[in-house]
Amino acid sequence: RNVSVCTCVSEMMAKSASSSSSTWVCPTDRELALRGQIKIGWSTMSGRKHNCGPGPGGLGSQRLLDWEVRTIQAVVARAVQLERMEEIRIGLLKLKLDQLKESARGNGVTTCVMCDQDLTTQRTRSPMRLHLICQHCNKAVCHRCKAEYELLSGKKVTVCRICFDERELWMVSGAWRTNSLPHVSVSTDELLKIKQKQENVCFSLLLSLSHFSL
Repeated sequence: RNVSVCTCVSEMMAKSASSSSSTWVCPTDRELALRGQIKIGWSTMSGRKHNCGPGPGGLGSQRLLDWEVRTIQAVVARAVQLERMEEIRIGLLKLKLDQLKESARGNGVTTCVMCDQDLTTQRTRSPMRLHLICQHCNKAVCHRCKAEYELLSGKKVTVCRICFDERELWMVSGAWRTNSLPHVSVSTDELLKIKQKQENVCFSLLLSLSHFSL
């Protein structure tokens, strides 16, 4: 079977080689399926004789050039850097959510779940209720601590700050696709230092802007 597959792939390579002699060509879906069975790769340099074996002259025995190695190393280093930046971003969102949960002081029934404001008293002359119910956790929240987001249908959903930030974390981290939050290898102490550094930078920027406006 592998011999017939190799024959089909060789014919396709010869056909693509006749169209161009120095460019990379994109294989068809059928070619990709056949190449996947004999493990010879996904792209084709047209106009070249292909020897996919490990012997002399085969693609498996070709040595990468120095500039190719440097390019690959740069791409890998950039990928590692982007992955760490993404971990820090998600880690900061997790840290913010944890701190928000720790700062919640109310019971969510008779007092606001966030600020512990008493919600049992009623205003006699105001038609507005003193509290709302979070549509995610079903806990009471005052108007100052509420948050809203809009669905695609245009309907607004009222939630507490904890549920709002948790929803944001699941959206920006892609956890809604895997139904689990991604792992963050950055420690909490390091995240706290990064957060403090960001706050210092923002404060310095605001201070410089205020001096400039004056």
